[in-house]
Amino acid sequence: MGNHTVRYRTHAILAGTLATWLLPASAQAQQVGTIAAGLIYHAQETDHWCAAASIEMMMDSAAVRTGNPFLAANLGVGDGPTTAFNSGQNPFPTLALGNVTSNFQAFVYGLQHGTNTVNGLGYYNPFVPFGSGADTPGMVVSANLMDNPNVNGLGVGPAFGSHAYAAYNVATAFQATRTIADAIAAYGVPAQAGIMSGHHSIIVSGVTSIGAPGFGQNYTLTGVIVNDPWTGYADSQPAAAAAAGLGIGYNTWLRYGYDQVPGGVPIQLANGNIVNARIPGWLAYFNPSPGSPGAYPAFYSPGYKFVVEPQGPEALDPGNSNNDGSLPAPPVELSSEISGATALTDAISDLSANSTLSTEVGLSGGSFDSNLSDAVLMTMPGDTAGQQGDWLVPYDGSGGVNDVTGGVLIDARTGVIDEATWLTPGDNRSSWSLSELDSWANDQSIGLVPNDNPVPVKTPEPGALALLVGTLAASGLRFRAHKRRSAK
Repeated sequence: MGNHTVRYRTHAILAGTLATWLLPASAQAQQVGTIAAGLIYHAQETDHWCAAASIEMMMDSAAVRTGNPFLAANLGVGDGPTTAFNSGQNPFPTLALGNVTSNFQAFVYGLQHGTNTVNGLGYYNPFVPFGSGADTPGMVVSANLMDNPNVNGLGVGPAFGSHAYAAYNVATAFQATRTIADAIAAYGVPAQAGIMSGHHSIIVSGVTSIGAPGFGQNYTLTGVIVNDPWTGYADSQPAAAAAAGLGIGYNTWLRYGYDQVPGGVPIQLANGNIVNARIPGWLAYFNPSPGSPGAYPAFYSPGYKFVVEPQGPEALDPGNSNNDGSLPAPPVELSSEISGATALTDAISDLSANSTLSTEVGLSGGSFDSNLSDAVLMTMPGDTAGQQGDWLVPYDGSGGVNDVTGGVLIDARTGVIDEATWLTPGDNRSSWSLSELDSWANDQSIGLVPNDNPVPVKTPEPGALALLVGTLAASGLRFRAHKRRSAK
């Protein structure tokens, strides 16, 4: 399978405030975080707008807002209320004089489905009609229309923005994850990723690593930080939570790596070696999306699909087979599962050793729940019951046991954190009850996850996909709504 990209070229480095966190040379053995600063969380507004919410979160980050005050002002109008699960609703934005005046997420959704334009430019794919999910080309076009002056400047209004975006379809998760990490490190803009075989879209807002992520550099990734737009939606729509779970979380760290276990699933590493493994965390969710129809052959085939900010733009990171795709060595497997008491001890020590997670609002200022009966051992997907599992250890805020602000999943055969989740002040809630945290983990345990990005998988027809140029009555209008198109 080849490595493909849809990209919009810039001819100069564009101005913008780009945040980069790099590991000092004197601390190469320490685990550090590379974070896209200032991300504002957005729940998806409907049960199928995960892609629109993901691109909205990419745009609503400090690096983008600082370099694009026009977009920042429009983002500030906010979103509409969430719609009822399975209602089929697709709300519309309101616009006036080229500005969005309400429901910005609805504007982004329409931009991905041929009903809205920027400077008269838009996107329409008849295979992905209004009312469906979004395809990867639609996501990258919408990002470029809102924040790439060399794209929106092709229309009838003034150019604006300070970034450029590329969509990729690549053969391996290792190459894809390295590219995401390097782009965040270089430009401070979150990435979008298609997960669960293309059934869902999330944001990657950071990574943890040993050594500084960088193009072609030798570093070891330890985890990926994601923000799931479904979680906020399901939190406000109980029917959605009952049907498809609570999602991955408002803010969740997913371990990057694998467990080497006898009788595990054979996987091929970046260096070509075959190992029997259990796949937890990030690599359990980030898997190939199917091919999608349209005019871009790069996306006809299955692959790991994602959107990043490669200002310039950069080439796809080639990875480095000598360091196994930035994979850490697998942790040592213990002879038997650890107890809840040991899991609590491991949670305390593992969190304190991770300087990124230990400073997150929902995982600091309180303490892990010391009541061992509140820790729950769960069999996760890929586990063998009675042999593998994860201990859920709650993290309590100042209010005690039902003021849960975070939690970790401790691998019962290795004692390491497979997942950590937490709340921040910008999320839809300030705390969970103990039972709500249990539900979040249990949904993952039983495979109750959203399938909310319905797009067709079929033999594509060339010429079906287009960057549309519309004729506006008055030049200078930027954001504009158009009559809804029907599939042809």
